[in-house]
Amino acid sequence: MLMAPILVEAPRHVGLRRGLVERISLTARILVLVAVILVAGTAVFLVRSVLTAYEGQQKMLGVSATQGSRIEEFNKQLAILHERIDRIEQGIAPPKDINSDLNDSDRSRVRSLALPPKLWATYGNGVCLIAGSYILVEPSTGRPLRYPEVEEDTAESVLIIGTGRQLTYEGEGAIFEREFEATGFHVGGGYVLTNHHIALEPWAADRRTQFYMESTGATPRLKHLLAYFPGQSQPIRLTLKSSSKTDDIAVCALQSKAVPPGIPALPLDKESGTLEVGKSVVTMGYPSGPDRLLALLPEKEAVGLMDEYGASLTSLLDQLSKRKLIRPMMTQGHIRDLYRNRIVIDGMTTQGSSGTPMFGERGKVIGVTFATLVDDPTSNFAVRIESAIEHLRIAGWTAPAN
Repeated sequence: MLMAPILVEAPRHVGLRRGLVERISLTARILVLVAVILVAGTAVFLVRSVLTAYEGQQKMLGVSATQGSRIEEFNKQLAILHERIDRIEQGIAPPKDINSDLNDSDRSRVRSLALPPKLWATYGNGVCLIAGSYILVEPSTGRPLRYPEVEEDTAESVLIIGTGRQLTYEGEGAIFEREFEATGFHVGGGYVLTNHHIALEPWAADRRTQFYMESTGATPRLKHLLAYFPGQSQPIRLTLKSSSKTDDIAVCALQSKAVPPGIPALPLDKESGTLEVGKSVVTMGYPSGPDRLLALLPEKEAVGLMDEYGASLTSLLDQLSKRKLIRPMMTQGHIRDLYRNRIVIDGMTTQGSSGTPMFGERGKVIGVTFATLVDDPTSNFAVRIESAIEHLRIAGWTAPAN
């Protein structure tokens, strides 16, 4: 027997729960959707960031690759350039020696032409102009010979050699004083070489002085001996250390505590025994003394110096020295003859050249000039340097280390 369904009414709180469930489910769905959106956005941002960083890295890698490619290309070009330079250098012949095709005679001429400028630049400041003076005195009293106070009658006073004036030990007239000039050169340690007849007997070759000595019985007395070096504003006094009358050599020393800067030592050739006739030589000295130096100046300046200071050789040289006008003159020549310890050359010279250094082809001093023939100024005589070295050692000189 079928039974009719029984309808039972649900309670109210059950319906409310269902409503709440439905509302909660909708909220949850919204929250889940928001969460999904946030997660998806974050994931997209992270993916984009990663992609952006990756692209930047790829770009940097691309730049580095480009630079590396350029460097590699540059290195290739550099290698090619070096290769071309090597080929060019291999294709260029080495410089040819200009002396390779010259014989011994030609080489000697080339050396002789190149030597003087080098000697001038290296040793010119070591060659000095020597100036000195002497007087005549009465042996017993030491009174100097004087010029007369009153001018004598010319006809009565003219002597055999034409002095024109008598000398006397009496009165207050001007003292008779003779000045002279010559050449010397520094050899190191403050030692200076010149001639015996310059440092000890400058009166020996003066005819007027010889006449006065014979007529009055007077004896000569050296007053001073000075060395004027190029580049130095003041002269230096010289003292005698050793000498040889037979070889006409004198060794002097500078009266200074030390050799002033700028004065070189001339090298001496200890092997000058190998000299030969025909070899070239170079000399540096002071022929004609201050006259040649004045001739280098403008005429007005030279005349002015002579007018103001020309009465005294020392005063004139002092002015030339202060103006740095002291400088030797260079002469070239050849050996004409050799005899024992004598050297004869054809270089021209004149008064003032005594004591001049003579350089050989090795660039060292081989001799010291001491005389010239009156009738032949191209025949000049020099003493071999070996004699000078012997007297230098007697005086205590030692060769410079350089």
